[in-house]
Amino acid sequence: MAAPGARKRLALDSNILIDLAAQEDYAHTLPEEFQQRGYSLWLPPTVAHELLYASETKSDPDAAPARSALGQMLDWQIFPIRLSSSDVGIAEVFSRKLICSGLLPPEEFNDGLIVGETSLAAIPCFWPSMRF
Repeated sequence: MAAPGARKRLALDSNILIDLAAQEDYAHTLPEEFQQRGYSLWLPPTVAHELLYASETKSDPDAAPARSALGQMLDWQIFPIRLSSSDVGIAEVFSRKLICSGLLPPEEFNDGLIVGETSLAAIPCFWPSMRF
């Protein structure tokens, strides 16, 4: 449960954004339903990179929808997650640990990154106020 006054957060995968751009019905229903329930929608850095890569790959059938998704995400009220370089490194270690423990197959490294990035974005930062 979210803290009073705080919105609940939901990170989206590249497939949802590509399907949103392709006008798939379910893809519009899902974000609308979660937004009505008080969720804010977020785009992890790895998802942004996947969309950018697909948009620049001429042979990729998702190139046009990926370009469209990148251009429309703010209109859809989907906001990028911004992480520090340290957070990115932590997400990489997290993904590797998921793979090494057998919880994720090696070819799904990006999915581990997405989970790690999303988890880090949900953790409030207390460092500036900490005194040692």
